[in-house]
Amino acid sequence: MFHLFSKLLYFLSTPVTWIFFTLLLGLILKNKARGKKLIWTSLILLYIFSNQFIHNQVNGIWEPPMTNLESIQGKYPVGVVLGGYSIMAPAAHQVNFNEAADRLVTGLELYQQKKIKKILFCGGHGNIFHDTPPEGQYIAELALRLNIPKKDILVESASKNTWQNAVNCKVVLDSLEITGPVLLITSCTHMSRSLACFNKVGIEAVPVCVDGISGKHKWLFDYLFLPDAYIIMSWNRVIHEWIGTVVYKLMGYN
Repeated sequence: MFHLFSKLLYFLSTPVTWIFFTLLLGLILKNKARGKKLIWTSLILLYIFSNQFIHNQVNGIWEPPMTNLESIQGKYPVGVVLGGYSIMAPAAHQVNFNEAADRLVTGLELYQQKKIKKILFCGGHGNIFHDTPPEGQYIAELALRLNIPKKDILVESASKNTWQNAVNCKVVLDSLEITGPVLLITSCTHMSRSLACFNKVGIEAVPVCVDGISGKHKWLFDYLFLPDAYIIMSWNRVIHEWIGTVVYKLMGYN
């Protein structure tokens, strides 16, 4: 039920939803004056949520900076790679990656640099309806094909959200009697909520922030003024984290 509620809340909280329904209401209202105002409102919202400068100014306050991988010293027992960066294309036997794939790439890089001994791939079925294996499972299979030894691959494939990631990872780590700090690898926007959940369940985690989306401020015309469709999608991620943080706080998850 919580998973279904979170999906509904995500749909209602996206800027695309706001813009679409504001525009639709403006078109169908019989009161032409109010309808015109709503149409203009939808256009203003579209511009605001597609503007790179506004997005980066706001999100830059929220997300921590990306981690300098060279600053990671020593060797950690496990690197926890949180999911949500891929979908399986079963007919083609391929994995399709999204913009958060830096989570996986960084985990593999840290393993190759011998900064982590094992990789724990997290992720179950994020969608309500599915016909593919859970993400953690097929990513582990991909890691095997990339010549990562099976003994160094751990899988958590039952979770549907960040809180379940933390709870299930705790079970995996406890089963291996791993008590020391582990590296927690996820996107910058996702790190605050993730780290709070892992700390809540008693996992000592060192954050490794990747996939930063704020970027460096640029004083260029297109950056300051021109709309960008990708920025609208990026807002979805940011607002999702804001709402997720509030909901998790109310639920006592962090």
